[in-house]
Amino acid sequence: TIRQRAYAVDPMCYSCIGQLARAKMYAGQLDDALELQLEHMRLSTGRRYTLGLLRLFRDEPADALAVFEGDYINDFSRDAGRAMALHGLGRVEEARAALANQILNFGESDPMEVAMAYAWIGDADQAFEWLGRAGGPDSRGHSHVLNPIWRNLHDDPRWEVLRNQTGLTEERIAALDFNPVLPD
Repeated sequence: TIRQRAYAVDPMCYSCIGQLARAKMYAGQLDDALELQLEHMRLSTGRRYTLGLLRLFRDEPADALAVFEGDYINDFSRDAGRAMALHGLGRVEEARAALANQILNFGESDPMEVAMAYAWIGDADQAFEWLGRAGGPDSRGHSHVLNPIWRNLHDDPRWEVLRNQTGLTEERIAALDFNPVLPD
């Protein structure tokens, strides 16, 4: 891929590393994604939110919370991340408060963050409501549909309808061959 070639040509290209980490995350290759994400962060201060998501996807909510409450997290996504991590830790009331704060401060301007938090904590009805406000899961690009954040919605028939609207049917996704090999 272009990302792999860019990384091979310039292993210090933190943007290339970050994009490759995200692609690996979307492909479910979480160990590789985490390794790349940590390398990206060694070179740059960005994409801490992606690290927090990776920690959630790896069932490490305490580590995710530390990331979401740390430096370099954008204010517009901090409370959504906190809500997801707190929920994973069983701290439900704190999670609700964080999500309420996210809605109050950024629900109107960034409903996608709210939709993702609701999806992660398993409230499908609210997730789909907020996805509708955001313009659907592909409003940030078609690949966003592949984000593991939505995995709690996959068994809901509404998810299949949304995914088909993006053109990423189950058959098309299954046909994708993604297994990049990075240079030593």
